[in-house]
Amino acid sequence: MSTQLEYFKQYKARLASTIGQEGADNLTTNAVFFVNCAVNDFVNTFYGPGHISLRAGTTIGQYEDFVLQLLQEFIQGLVSLGARRIAVSGVPLFGCWPSVITLYSSSITNALITRACNDTLNAVGNDYNMKVQAALRTQQNSSANIGLKLAYFDTYTPMVNIRRNPAAFDPFLFACLFVGIDVTNRGCCGTGLLEGGPLCNSFSALCANRSEYEFFDSVHPTQTTASIIVNANVAAINSITKDLQPSANNIFFAILKTVFLYNPDSYACSDALKYVFWNSIHPSPKTYKLLFVAAKSDIDFIIAD
Repeated sequence: MSTQLEYFKQYKARLASTIGQEGADNLTTNAVFFVNCAVNDFVNTFYGPGHISLRAGTTIGQYEDFVLQLLQEFIQGLVSLGARRIAVSGVPLFGCWPSVITLYSSSITNALITRACNDTLNAVGNDYNMKVQAALRTQQNSSANIGLKLAYFDTYTPMVNIRRNPAAFDPFLFACLFVGIDVTNRGCCGTGLLEGGPLCNSFSALCANRSEYEFFDSVHPTQTTASIIVNANVAAINSITKDLQPSANNIFFAILKTVFLYNPDSYACSDALKYVFWNSIHPSPKTYKLLFVAAKSDIDFIIAD
């Protein structure tokens, strides 16, 4: 995670060289950062078959606290680089991943036939998520003076709700194009028991209707499930972006200014090269130049003959 922070630091420096330090700072302040981590730390590291010594010397509670500390340090690193709007994802209901059911079941019968979720792993995920939410509240309260806005992105509860009442998610009750999830314990790809990543490819057999499945492969959700999760978190995202979202009046005013109010008599900034936009909609000359340079190879290819 420290490497990611270093990459972002380098990116911001390059951004400043292009649009100026003030522009880079403003862009960073108004950008929304989405942090998603920890699930592989539990599934593949702590509970992974090659980490018996880790489990022998560390309790799961201690490991949760360790992972949480890394998350908090990463968030603080983003804040120190100017981030002020950060959404942090909790871990999903990973005890119900098809691959986890297959690999972590206590019996062959459950791994291949019964396909019940791993309640122990789900409890770990829930406990960690509670700690994340508490930490975010603490950090939000202690950093309100700098305008920090934190939101918790819940990927766990929506997946619990899918299992409690999958048929409730239909096109008349939910803004998605499907008629309910029927299959929750295996993926749509291949056998649905273990395939994931490169094992799920163009040669794999697929289910007839992936919208009826919670998972596409043995780990990753289908578009249907992703839609459910996103819709369940709209309020959370709005809480850190509301002031960035223009109202109908603001949109109308921006168009009005663009069409009528920008003219030879208008006040202009002292240095247009520091701005991404010339007016409230159109890019500045420097932005147009950057766009052209980025597209030059494609343009050359088109006119090569």
